[in-house]
Amino acid sequence: MIVDLIDKLTDRVIRLLTLRKQQRQDLLQRYVSPVFAEFEQVHSAYLESFARYR
Repeated sequence: MIVDLIDKLTDRVIRLLTLRKQQRQDLLQRYVSPVFAEFEQVHSAYLESFARYR
């Protein structure tokens, strides 16, 4: 009886951790990566502009 409860609890904790990891990866792919790519483009344009004016 108690072993079954511990097994069930362990399984749910593992699922929760897996779900949180997946949510973090989705957040990274959906929001952070596109914003970082756009930032790199803007930064590249800034460096080109700075080099021209210098």
